[in-house]
Amino acid sequence: MRRQLVVAVTVAVWLALVAVPAAADLCAKCKGKMYIQNIGKCEACGGPTSSGAFKLCKKCSARLGQCEHCRAPLKKKALPPDSIAVDEKANGTTVTAKVGKLVVVRLAGNPTTGYSWSVKKLAGKALEQVGKLKYVPRKVPARMVGSGGKFLATFRAVKPGKAAITMAYARPWEKGKPPIKTFKLAIVVEPPAKK
Repeated sequence: MRRQLVVAVTVAVWLALVAVPAAADLCAKCKGKMYIQNIGKCEACGGPTSSGAFKLCKKCSARLGQCEHCRAPLKKKALPPDSIAVDEKANGTTVTAKVGKLVVVRLAGNPTTGYSWSVKKLAGKALEQVGKLKYVPRKVPARMVGSGGKFLATFRAVKPGKAAITMAYARPWEKGKPPIKTFKLAIVVEPPAKK
């Protein structure tokens, strides 16, 4: 009886250690399941996955917008309420944001050409940059390269006042050469709404 108890406890501990949820981008159907954390092979790029049960690695899951386990489409993560998303059409304009809200600048680009967007200047203390500039490739068939995507820069309105963002699309190694595109946006930050 004692030996069976020891075996049962050992098996339970082993399962608890091995069958932990893998940190992954999963669809609603696959999210509640437990996956053994071992290495598998990504169907898209051939790289390692975080579980042998997964069909995609984390990078390909994000690039394709598919569940790592079953490859079902993932829902796009929405911006928080009252956030402001702008693109190239907002170049040279002024937007208004309340304190605490996000301003997300989405600009088309293609890093395979060597060009990338960067924040050249953030004037004024009413706005701060949140994290680093990110590149999100366009969803394309596996192994298709060079199709471009969007560069995302996120800013938070921190106090009432004015701010200005200047971004440049250039090759970083070409020092002294002007960018081939620029993007300028003025922001007026207002106090938060009273409740």
